[in-house]
Amino acid sequence: MIGDSISSGYGIAKKDSWVNLLRMQLARFYPKVKLINDSVAGSTSYNGLVRLRHQFQSIQPYAVVIELGGNDALRGLNLQASKQSFSKMINLAKQHNSHILLISVRLFPNYGPIYTQAFNALYSNLAHEHNITLVPTLLKGIALKPAFMQADGIHPNTQAQPLILQRVWSSLKVILNQGC
Repeated sequence: MIGDSISSGYGIAKKDSWVNLLRMQLARFYPKVKLINDSVAGSTSYNGLVRLRHQFQSIQPYAVVIELGGNDALRGLNLQASKQSFSKMINLAKQHNSHILLISVRLFPNYGPIYTQAFNALYSNLAHEHNITLVPTLLKGIALKPAFMQADGIHPNTQAQPLILQRVWSSLKVILNQGC
């Protein structure tokens, strides 16, 4: 797992994070699968690429889950550079025979229609180009409901974590059923 604050459990107890809930799901249904969460708040796609390269020096994961991009958008980074970082992560995982689960995040429209549309299309374009599994819009049905969000309006709260798990689990278990 390579991610940012959404996957690092920012603002909530780590035990309540969707990634920890995923760890418990894996222990129940795939006890031989070990989850390594290398998610760091504030990470961009480039930061994720650097960490993934480092991870592949010591492990050969069956699957790589990538949940990044929100900080690229919040910083207004060049989307072509973000796409290159994502593509490099995907190609690196493929070189190591790892399956890839790409998790998309959505950008709020205050960045203007051109940037917002291009950013929101980035994930589906990557999934199509690389023939990988995509979890569309991680916080769909969550981000616009204050009851599921922390006061900052960016990070999901504890109540949202099981919903996030469900979105990811439905796609991840398909990948795991192929070989675990």
